[in-house]
Amino acid sequence: MNTESRIEIHKSSPIIYFEGDELKKIYGNQSYNSKVFVIRENGNQKIVLDIQFGDSSAQSSIKLLIANANISEESIFKYIKILSISNHQELDKIEWSESTLLGTDDRGVQDNKFLGLRLSHIKFYKKYSYGNGTRFYFNDSATPLWDSFHSYQPFKWANRDNTTQIYSANNDSPKKIKFGELDIGLHLEFRQQNEKRDNSIIKIKKIPWVVIHSENSEEIVLNSISVLANVFSFVMAEKIDYLEGSIDIEGKTLEIYKDSGLQIQSMQHGAFVSVFKKRKVVLLDLLSDVNVSFLLNHAQEFNGMINKYIFASNTDGESCFMFLFNVIDQIRLTVIDSLDITTDFKFKSDKDSKTISRDKSLKKIRGKIRELSIDIVDDQQDQFSRSVPGNASFILKKNVIDQFNDLFESFNISEEEYKLSFKEIKKIRDSIFHGGRYTGTFEGLQSINLKLNLLTEDLIIKFMSFENTNTRE
Repeated sequence: MNTESRIEIHKSSPIIYFEGDELKKIYGNQSYNSKVFVIRENGNQKIVLDIQFGDSSAQSSIKLLIANANISEESIFKYIKILSISNHQELDKIEWSESTLLGTDDRGVQDNKFLGLRLSHIKFYKKYSYGNGTRFYFNDSATPLWDSFHSYQPFKWANRDNTTQIYSANNDSPKKIKFGELDIGLHLEFRQQNEKRDNSIIKIKKIPWVVIHSENSEEIVLNSISVLANVFSFVMAEKIDYLEGSIDIEGKTLEIYKDSGLQIQSMQHGAFVSVFKKRKVVLLDLLSDVNVSFLLNHAQEFNGMINKYIFASNTDGESCFMFLFNVIDQIRLTVIDSLDITTDFKFKSDKDSKTISRDKSLKKIRGKIRELSIDIVDDQQDQFSRSVPGNASFILKKNVIDQFNDLFESFNISEEEYKLSFKEIKKIRDSIFHGGRYTGTFEGLQSINLKLNLLTEDLIIKFMSFENTNTRE
C-alpha cells in the first residue's frame, strides 16, 4: 500500500474581491478570505483556491453563474482580484488571471460556506532569490526521452530511513542542448520513496528536469520551454510538460505550478507509436534543424497542432481522422501566405507603368483588414490579426486542394509515397464534418489513418524547420 502523505507544496492566504458586471451584482465591493493550496498526493498535483463565503447563498451564486455559463471557465479568474496577501512575508504577488477553471469542490454537505476552485496553473512571485537558478520539473512521460541521454550506476542510499534521496545519473556533465536563446541542461533526479511505513518496500522514482543556464526574461523562458515541451511531446507521441518551475529574475524568484490533470494520458493503440520508437528519430539531430524563432512566432498554432496529434494517437476511426486532418490543415493555414503561390488575377499598372505586384497588393489588403481589428474585443484582437493571412488568401484564386498541393510541393512531399489521394481525403473530411459518416469499413478507415499519420508526422517535422523566406509583412 502506498503511504505517500498529502504534501502542501504551497499555502498562502489572499484576501479577494470580485470584478465584472455579473459578479458585482451579487458581491458588490465585499472582500472575502481565501486560501491557495498547491497539493501533491499520490503522484498527482492540484491547485485549489479555497474561498470562505460565510454563507451558503453567496457560494451557491457563483456556482450558478458558472453552471449557466454567465462566466466562462477560461475567464473566471480574470474577475477574481487580490486585495492583499495575509501572513506571507516572502510573497510579492500571485498571478492566476490566465488560469482556466478545472472544477469546483464544495467539501460535500459538511460545510456549505466554503468553495474550492481548481486552477489549471498559478504563478507566485517571491521577493527574494533562492539561488536555485531557473529550472523546470517535467511529468513522467518525459522519462524515456531523458533515459536516452543517461547511463546509470547501481543505487547506493546513504540513509535507508530517509524518505527522499537524490542520486545523479552516471554522467559528470548532463546533456546540454541549445533551443533558441536558452542554454539547457537535461538532468535526472532519483528519489527514494517508501511504499510501506517499515521501509520494507522501497520505490525508486526518476524525476526528469532541466536547468536553464542562460539569463532570459520570463516571457522568453516560458514561451520557449512551452514550445520545447511540445517538440518533446511530438517525438514521444505523448504529452510532455512541466509540472513546476522556478525562474530567477533580477534577484527575485517566480514559481509556477500546473495541475497534473492537464496531462494527456497515453493510450496509444496498435501502430500509433512514437516517432522516437518507430523511426528512431534522434532528438538532438531534430533539434538542430528546428527553426526556433519561427515556432515561437507561431507558438499558439504549433502547440495546438501537437495537442491534436497526440489526441489522434489516443483515438481511432473518424475522431482520429479528423484530428490528423486538422493538424495538416493548421499547417496549411499557418504557412500558406509564405509559400510561392502564383495567381490567376492580373493587376493594374501603377503610375510608373509597372505592374503592381501581388506582394504589394496582399500587403495593402492585409493592412486594410488589420484596421478592422479595432472593432474586435480587446482580448481577441491578436487572434484576429494572426488570421489576416487567411482572410487575404482570396486574392490567390486557389481552391483548398490546390493550396494543399502547393504545401506538399513546398515541403518536398509527395502524397503518392503514402498511397493517399488528398482529394479523396478532403471528400472524407467534408462528409464527416457536415454530419455524414465514412461509408467504407472501419478497417479501411484505420488503414487510411495509419497512412495519414505518417504524412502528418513528416509535415510536422518539415513545419518545425520551416524557413519563411517571404519578406511580406
